[in-house]
Amino acid sequence: MSWSISAAPAAPARGAGPRQINIIGLGPAGAILALRAAERGWQVHGYDPGSRPDAAGADAWPAWPATYGAFAPEVPDWADELFSPAEAIRVTPTPGSTKQLGFRYRMMAKGALRAGAAEAVRYAGGSLHAEAMTEEQFADLPGLTVDCRGAATGGALWQIAVGYVLRPVPGSGATLSEALITPTLMDWTASPAAEPGGAKPSFLYVQRLPEGWLAEETILASTSRPTDADFALLRSRLDSRITRLQGKGWSEELEVVDEELVAIPMGTIAAGSGVLAFGARDGFIHPATGYSVGTALQEVDGFLDRVEAKYARATHSGANLMGLARRANVTLARALRRIGSLLLAEADTEDVQSFFAAFFSLSTADQLAYLSGRSGLRTARTMWRLRKNTGWVHPVLLPLYRRPWRYLRFGLQRN
Repeated sequence: MSWSISAAPAAPARGAGPRQINIIGLGPAGAILALRAAERGWQVHGYDPGSRPDAAGADAWPAWPATYGAFAPEVPDWADELFSPAEAIRVTPTPGSTKQLGFRYRMMAKGALRAGAAEAVRYAGGSLHAEAMTEEQFADLPGLTVDCRGAATGGALWQIAVGYVLRPVPGSGATLSEALITPTLMDWTASPAAEPGGAKPSFLYVQRLPEGWLAEETILASTSRPTDADFALLRSRLDSRITRLQGKGWSEELEVVDEELVAIPMGTIAAGSGVLAFGARDGFIHPATGYSVGTALQEVDGFLDRVEAKYARATHSGANLMGLARRANVTLARALRRIGSLLLAEADTEDVQSFFAAFFSLSTADQLAYLSGRSGLRTARTMWRLRKNTGWVHPVLLPLYRRPWRYLRFGLQRN
């Protein structure tokens, strides 16, 4: 897979703003912003201590150890070659209740995005800088500066996971079991190593990667920062789960090509640094799923449109009112999802299983309205319709009635 600018980028419209854009932090969101800004003719300058300005292609961009996925409807046409082909995906909310979802799933081709971003910077006459910029230095940079340094951690719920990239040992003749080669968003069947009482429920996530199959044991939301004990717990559950799915001798048949440790702070917005923010820095990490790349793909063009309109002095009272309405809608979505995530973080395994059985009984449109996008109105509509499946007194919901102000405060907390 590759990405390139097919023609010389057009210069920004007259009065559209500064030609130079400085992107601080070169993770996936920074790369996505670099690509689209370069397409519009902006000269892109990237700052990240992990970059290698003298290297070529993907090697010039910082490495990203994590894997990234997105729901297929979130991936726009311009990003098609930056993702794997869309695959059907399933869920198992309760043991034995597996169902195919009404939308497909795609994995990011990290090398293609990194190479494309590096090429965009070079082609647009920009540069990479292997330095960590402080907020005090932002004002010294000419042009527009955008903070993409990642999520704040204060007040976060944490998604925690341990994953193995698996493939058969060469020459062994072994094959992975069907469960380990079927893309799975969530299998909430408890691991044999799960503790009695259903504490810290976790699910299995399975995806195809170029080097093998990723099997990941995931705690959807935790109220505390991840510890070594959390990773040890998940590693034990994953080992036990694979033993059940593959057989006791799996460690002799399969090799672990790589191990992925995940610690995602969800649903926070960083304190203002005096410049615009984009990506996880601006609250793109979904408070109830941990996903953010799809949001960056969906938001980047609108973000640049608003920047160009502002610098072109094209705003007027109507546009300002629309901006206020948009921000209010985003704030509502974040608050509702943070409340939902906290309720799930405090529930036990059986209650979480029951809740997701109800959720995945909703229409595909309602599922996606909650799982993706930033619309508070659509999120609220899904939650109202979910009530028909859960009833008013589902165990996951009861704490909300007992201490509503606690959950409301948490929902509105920024960081």
